[in-house]
Amino acid sequence: MFGDRLKFKRDLRVDFLRGLALLTIFIDHVPENRWAAVTQQNFGFSDAAELFVVLAGFSAVLAYGRYFNGEDVSAGVRRVASRIGTIYLFHVGTLLVVGILLAFSARLLMTSAQIQAMKFENLIAGDAGAFTATLLLIEQPRYFDILPLYVVLLAAFPLLYALLRQSLMLGIATSGALWFLVQLTHVNALTVDGEGWHFNPFAWQFLMVLGMAAALRVRHGYLPRSPWLIGLAAAVLAVSFLLRAPWTGWPFHIGAAPVDLKPYGALMVKTNLGPMRLIHIIACGYLLLALLPSRANWLKRPLPRLIADAGANSLEVFCLGVVLSVIGGTIIGALGRGPVVESWISTVGVAALLLVGLTIARRVRAKKQARSRIATTAPSGSALTA
Repeated sequence: MFGDRLKFKRDLRVDFLRGLALLTIFIDHVPENRWAAVTQQNFGFSDAAELFVVLAGFSAVLAYGRYFNGEDVSAGVRRVASRIGTIYLFHVGTLLVVGILLAFSARLLMTSAQIQAMKFENLIAGDAGAFTATLLLIEQPRYFDILPLYVVLLAAFPLLYALLRQSLMLGIATSGALWFLVQLTHVNALTVDGEGWHFNPFAWQFLMVLGMAAALRVRHGYLPRSPWLIGLAAAVLAVSFLLRAPWTGWPFHIGAAPVDLKPYGALMVKTNLGPMRLIHIIACGYLLLALLPSRANWLKRPLPRLIADAGANSLEVFCLGVVLSVIGGTIIGALGRGPVVESWISTVGVAALLLVGLTIARRVRAKKQARSRIATTAPSGSALTA
């Protein structure tokens, strides 16, 4: 989900899809943004959050799996722990920036509506207990629930990877059993308010494991490309599109629907990763892996590469997106809703995210090229000094 810059051959699909998800999340997070009506969540049972977690598992195998395949397990643990620390620091830093912006917005607009909507009341009020709980990840303001989930899932990666390496089917079955238990009991990690985590880690770990299992299969060339599986996955997407697309808002269609189509209905509970969400993201993931080559030529073209650069630096881009969504909410509060205002906010925000992703990616590539030049010239230099 939040990309690591270790040296491995990147799967361009992962970066591109992660970049698209980042842009989608920003648009969805801008309050009362009518452009959110055309994002992924309106055309199927799953949304960008599910895609992110699946990609988290897939990319974690590419980034860290090699350490746990050999005898350098301790180095792998250090890498994972370092990444967790970085994610946590970005989480806390973004919280502080957003808190300052919300306080400024409340003064400017003479209303605390945005503070309440994002559940920042206690933090803004200077409640030490709330701040401590937030640092401990047991209080999660709005938009600050995905990073804690990833911290927990990444911490579990070494154990999950070891289980999958021992037996792919056993790992999937064990993880799936825990997901099923959540559906029956609604067990969840604790929060101060007693409501539990918005992204229940006991359920969402299943997506992480499925992403990891997919990466292991792809790496060894064992992904089945059966016409029957492709047809079944396509049928799942077609049915979900028909049931979830904008025309489902028509009253006569809602009444005739065989399932609850209201957002997050009984089979679509986001917190516990409801079955319809799970089936839909599995179908999406399979089609993407089966039909889209990992280094397709069109992914190397300027626009897809620009989006992929954002996806490759997803931690920075995600945190900036949260900040920009708060700024966008303040602008809408000051100027009022309207297609022109919302279009400008969405366009400028997306451009800023892409620019930041490109800037970081260029800096990373420049450092890699510099290291390559040093490595190339080092032997001759050593010979001269000798």
